[in-house]
Amino acid sequence: MEKTQFKKYLELKTSSIQGKGVFAAKNFKKGEKICIMEGKAVTIPKLKIMYPKKKTKILDPLQISNTNYLLLKKPYIYINHSCAPNSTIIKRNKLVAIKNIKIGEEITYDYSLTILENNKKNIEAWGSQYPESKMKCNCSSKICRKIIGDFTELPKAVKDKYVKNKLMQDLIIKYHQKIKNER
Repeated sequence: MEKTQFKKYLELKTSSIQGKGVFAAKNFKKGEKICIMEGKAVTIPKLKIMYPKKKTKILDPLQISNTNYLLLKKPYIYINHSCAPNSTIIKRNKLVAIKNIKIGEEITYDYSLTILENNKKNIEAWGSQYPESKMKCNCSSKICRKIIGDFTELPKAVKDKYVKNKLMQDLIIKYHQKIKNER
């Protein structure tokens, strides 16, 4: 089994979810910061140049605003999705535990809580190179949705749970508040 230690409290190992994964090398308490997701900030126009449609797959950049993404560095790119995650991203790129995590447990977050591409600004920015924001889920949790998609496509109960506790990025919170105010 491949194993590389980093940041003293996270390990990169083989994952049953997909390829490699990030695992806890210490216990994390609910609400505790796990890490800051690091990478290079890029705009949609830059991504369109870097990844021409249907020629190169975009390596799962983390959306940080309506028109900006973070090209995650290794090992952060290996933090896998789960429909029953033990962490979430808040603010812009801060990963925090949403339940107690034990040593040896894989760190996961719900990618759908970081994708807001089905909004007017994002679609206009991408134009004809609009990315496919859906992918097959391999998390195998008891509540697996089978598909990872945009925040707007999440079941209402899932959205409400995360919104109520503000367990998502600021861009998603602002979007949800705007939609709520328009009703």
